[in-house]
Amino acid sequence: MLFLFKSTSRNDFDNKRKDAVFVKNYRHVFGLRLPSTEAMDDIFKVLNNDALEILKGHLLAALIDKKVFHRFRFLGTWTVAVDATGVYNWGDSPVDYALHKTSSNGKTTWFSNILEAKLVTTTGLSIPLVSEWIYNGEETKTQFVYITDMNVDRDNMVQFVEHARSRWNIEDSFNTQKNRGYELHHKFNRNNFTAIKNLWEIFRAFS
Repeated sequence: MLFLFKSTSRNDFDNKRKDAVFVKNYRHVFGLRLPSTEAMDDIFKVLNNDALEILKGHLLAALIDKKVFHRFRFLGTWTVAVDATGVYNWGDSPVDYALHKTSSNGKTTWFSNILEAKLVTTTGLSIPLVSEWIYNGEETKTQFVYITDMNVDRDNMVQFVEHARSRWNIEDSFNTQKNRGYELHHKFNRNNFTAIKNLWEIFRAFS
């Protein structure tokens, strides 16, 4: 609900919980009481991060078994885009898992990035598959090119281009998360990385 209602912070959502009309409508629609975000945070601090990844895998497998994405296949396969994006910036006292870079004038900045793999389609769908947080280490720069082991000919060349361009969907989904009300950069937990990763898994499902 935190992300479904595009709350800008946990405090913003807890303020909604104090609104009698909001609470009434929530109970009417979902048949449940509104949980406190403190209770949610307590759970996410101890929940194994793999649990949500496994759940996500089961949900996606069920959709594939039901052939929901069947018509989006190209040459019998699905198109998967992989890309990284910046998530959080940290202050002068960074957390242990933050990346860092130092400018030529000696100023060090701290940040957290994440690598995402998503099933994308030519219709604009971007379905999260798996994510990997990028931890601090040796900073390298690599140039990549598009390659394929499939046969490209005049008959399927246009389809290849269309599916290759579907990679843009993962970029657009990051833009949605950052600039269309989902508050990607807001730290819904500032000091527990287990909670941060679990919140990210839930966050992606709604954005």
